[in-house]
Amino acid sequence: MRSTPGSHGGDRVELLAGGRVRLACASTKGWTPRRTKTATSPEHPGTAVSWDGSLFEVLEASADPSGGVAYILAPWEDRHTVRVLERYDAESEARRLLERRRREGALVRRRASFWLAPLLGHLPASVQSRMEAEFGAPARGMTIASALPLLVLGVLGLLGFLLDSFGGGAALPRWPVLPLPWSVYLFIESALRLGIAFAHGEPAGSLAGWIVYGAWRARWRHAPGPPPGYASRPAPPAREPKEEDR
Repeated sequence: MRSTPGSHGGDRVELLAGGRVRLACASTKGWTPRRTKTATSPEHPGTAVSWDGSLFEVLEASADPSGGVAYILAPWEDRHTVRVLERYDAESEARRLLERRRREGALVRRRASFWLAPLLGHLPASVQSRMEAEFGAPARGMTIASALPLLVLGVLGLLGFLLDSFGGGAALPRWPVLPLPWSVYLFIESALRLGIAFAHGEPAGSLAGWIVYGAWRARWRHAPGPPPGYASRPAPPAREPKEEDR
């Protein structure tokens, strides 16, 4: 009687007729099923999977009734050429789990960046670009979302000053009119940032964002222990003494 290959990471395995195996997984593994021959395209074998010392081919991939994905695998046929080989063992499943958690965390941070865009857009441009590269934060959109409201405040302040200069008095009593120096500063800085975002498609931080971020970096630089998110690197291996050092 043929033994059932072992499963990993909470997957469920079931032995089928004809040497086939059904593997029910909580999430997809990225394996592609076999594509049958048609009138316009040849047959393409499914993903080759090394499992418990044997080689299998992914025949089918479908939604599992309990959620996740179910794969049907069969012993690999010698008539096919192995082009891409996947491994199914404890080590590979641990890597898949880490990668899945990384993607899920990136998705959560990306969604949060949309909600916090009016604040995150003040960060230095390099930080916004790094956030976009790491988890897809909309760097240019964050800059626009943070600069546009301040541009409006600057315009209202300048407009209120001009109306008051021409004898209009408190022409905008219900609007948040800032003092003239603040209005000029916000108008110029926000206009420049929006110009960079629209004309060059690049993020641009504000002076306040630079100050806050610099203070945060300085605090963690002098604090005991590594800053949040810091991953310590292993020490480099000891260098073997060269002949001239001896």
